[in-house]
Amino acid sequence: VELSGPFAYAQLLVTATLDTGEAVDATRIARLAAPKFATVTPGGLVRPAADGSGDVAVSLGGQSASVPVSATGFATEKPVSFVTDVQPVLSKLGCNAG
Repeated sequence: VELSGPFAYAQLLVTATLDTGEAVDATRIARLAAPKFATVTPGGLVRPAADGSGDVAVSLGGQSASVPVSATGFATEKPVSFVTDVQPVLSKLGCNAG
């Protein structure tokens, strides 16, 4: 997972295979441990908190895995854009309807 900038994010998905062979989403019951430069929600959303690189540790049912994560450009200033920052707010409030 490569996170570029302070607003970047990635969604992790933990899949478990049941005894019946059925695959299910087990992200919310898996244990997710983030490195110090990132945060991970119980639902698996990874966001940067600083620049760095490391692994997100995932464990479930006695099995474990690691997902490499790197974050860059966290401290860079992003200029405000009318198209990506202001216009969506106006659209949500209905202010762009003629």
